[in-house]
Amino acid sequence: MQHIHKKDIENRSDLKVLVYEFYVKIKKDELLGSIFIKAIGNNWDAHMERVVNFWESILFHQNVYNGQPYPKHEALPISTMHFEQWLKLFYKTVDAHFMGERANEVKTKASGVASVFMAKLFSDGQLVI
Repeated sequence: MQHIHKKDIENRSDLKVLVYEFYVKIKKDELLGSIFIKAIGNNWDAHMERVVNFWESILFHQNVYNGQPYPKHEALPISTMHFEQWLKLFYKTVDAHFMGERANEVKTKASGVASVFMAKLFSDGQLVI
């Protein structure tokens, strides 16, 4: 059995790998794919660039994201099960490519983002992973 050494998330290039691979999974996902495809339309490159900027701002404290992600999500037809699936795919993508302190941090931050969004969207937003 071949052992593949995974590294930690170290820079913007690593975040691009994470985000692009994550959206490959999202597009194919039975629960989430159609929602994302409808919401993003033909603007995948711009969307993924914004998401990379978002995570770069959070993980590396770079001032490259200026926006408010919540308002773009509040009108979507989503429930707690969508957030749970989103997190499962996100964790799976992180774990497939990276390991280390920042890999763990990005998963913790993603869980926090999902929790905040759910608290705003649903009065009983309990997250179960």
